[in-house]
Amino acid sequence: MNAGVLSKIAAQVSIYFEKAFDNNQVNPQLRAFDNRKFANVLGYHSKYFMAQSYWQLGSTQFSEASTKGKGMNKAVAYLTLCV
Repeated sequence: MNAGVLSKIAAQVSIYFEKAFDNNQVNPQLRAFDNRKFANVLGYHSKYFMAQSYWQLGSTQFSEASTKGKGMNKAVAYLTLCV
């Protein structure tokens, strides 16, 4: 699958998890569910999928930069955001 498509899908999943995390913080019943572990899982997955999105972009840009000899700064920027 194309890295751009995978990156967009991972970013969208990250947005969904972040919205669920934000809604979980507002609702007291959900916030108290499972001693707040559920909210932490939602927040973790939001960050994880955003990192995966940047990883796809960065690794693709890195391989293109190694063959073309330019664009390494963009690859490093994506991979830095991934970390």
